Formats: sequence, C-alpha cells, structure tokens
Amino acid sequence: MTTVDITGKRQTCFYNVKTRQVERLHSPFDVPGPLFLAAESHPAPPQGECIVAARVEVGGVFRGWMVSQRPPLADGPDACSAAVWEDIR
Repeated sequence: MTTVDITGKRQTCFYNVKTRQVERLHSPFDVPGPLFLAAESHPAPPQGECIVAARVEVGGVFRGWMVSQRPPLADGPDACSAAVWEDIR
C-alpha cells in the first residue's frame, strides 16, 4: 500500500498478513525539482496542473524556464502532493 502524508511525502508499506504487522517501509525517490527547461527545447511557458514556471534570463537574454511543483493545498494532500512531471505541456 502507498500512503501520502500532509507534506506530500509518499511511503510504500509492506504488510505481512500472517503476522499482521508492517514488515518494512520504503520511501520512493521523487524528484521534487526544480527542473530547468532550455529555451531552445521549450520556448513557450510550460503548463500543467501541478507546474509553476519562472522565466530565466541571463544578461537580459531569455535562457529558459525554471519549473517546479505547485505546493500542496493547505487543506490536505491533493493531486499535486507528490512530484508530477508527466503533465508538462
């Protein structure tokens, strides 16, 4: 079973039915970002339900986008609580 806490951290729990105890916990590696997208590969602002993009300029020249995950909502875990990079458009 996979659980998500209020901070968005996921944990996979392995439960032994015979002993009725959790045998081990595993926290999967999630890349929370930020992620840089070069202007050559992505000239338009990246969009997505869980994506926040900031324009990166060096010396007044557009170089790309710094992309990060939107923080989880204050009222608990939501669709963006764990890292979601698949919906970048």
